[in-house]
Amino acid sequence: RGTVLIDGAMAQRGAIVGEGANIRTDSRSFVTLQLADGSLLTVPSGSRLQVLDLHRIALTGAVVKRFQLGNGRVETEVSPLKQRDDRCEVKTPVAVAAVRGTRFRVSYAETAQQGATEVLEGHVAVSGARQQLTVDPGQGVSVSPSTMSERQTLLPAPTALDMDKVQ
Repeated sequence: RGTVLIDGAMAQRGAIVGEGANIRTDSRSFVTLQLADGSLLTVPSGSRLQVLDLHRIALTGAVVKRFQLGNGRVETEVSPLKQRDDRCEVKTPVAVAAVRGTRFRVSYAETAQQGATEVLEGHVAVSGARQQLTVDPGQGVSVSPSTMSERQTLLPAPTALDMDKVQ
């Protein structure tokens, strides 16, 4: 939806996105990528995401999925990885979030050099500022170049009242 650029060209529904692709969403825009294994990555407005690796290693059969978030946010729903050496990572300049199948969000504010990882389901290993934490469902951490916060409990999702009522 909206203005989504892949390697500088307007994105098209059903387009193939491979390794090295640069994705940029303008204001009031978003794109969802579906990977071959059914994993989903949603990139909301004002975000930059690069596909670093998206391949299978011929020798071992391991699957490698790595992405670099340069600014903004990405929400993922990663299908469970099948082999011990399979990898799925979302990197920012200040941290790396690595999973084996879960739902989580990563954000990074380029101007503030501040990142965050929020876990919705499963567990996420977050590395940054010379620390590593496992973040559990309903928790999040923030990371700057020099510090990583303690795990924080995420706020509950808002409850909509009277959805059918004229607002």
